[in-house]
Amino acid sequence: TLSTDKCGGKDAKSYVTPLDTCYSPPALFQNDSQWGSYDVRDSLTPLTRRLRRAFYDTKDGSCGAETDHFDIPLDQCVGPFGTPRPWGD
Repeated sequence: TLSTDKCGGKDAKSYVTPLDTCYSPPALFQNDSQWGSYDVRDSLTPLTRRLRRAFYDTKDGSCGAETDHFDIPLDQCVGPFGTPRPWGD
């Protein structure tokens, strides 16, 4: 869930993404500028209670070479990040 206020508020947007499956954000969330154009794969790391979001150098849902990733705690509010969500932890 994303919002213009930290951890809630008006204009909140929620997304459901597949787990352990490569996806192309523009194909899954058409015309949504929140998402980038490169492939993504989300997975859970249960021991650390985090979501791992990995980014790839492909744009067709094939997940070529991983270029970056980040880990998001599942039990904490993080972000929002970037305009119009200027916070981030």
